[in-house]
Amino acid sequence: MWSYLAYGPFSSYKGYLAVMNGTWLKEDRQIYTIIDFESASAAGLASYMRIEPRAGSIEVGGIMYSPRLKLPLQVQRQCI
Repeated sequence: MWSYLAYGPFSSYKGYLAVMNGTWLKEDRQIYTIIDFESASAAGLASYMRIEPRAGSIEVGGIMYSPRLKLPLQVQRQCI
């Protein structure tokens, strides 16, 4: 899960929150939880970043999927 991200893995929830609070919570970023509907539990994160309304652009990034999500489900969740 952490192969392509600039952060993690984390040894504790506290360490995870420190990174999230320090780097992810910005005005130009919206973070969403990906829910696995079969288990009704959180299974990842996705964010909209570098939102530039004047330019009509947005970056989708910071995608984190739990290992329990498989590729077809990832693609479907990404598109919703």
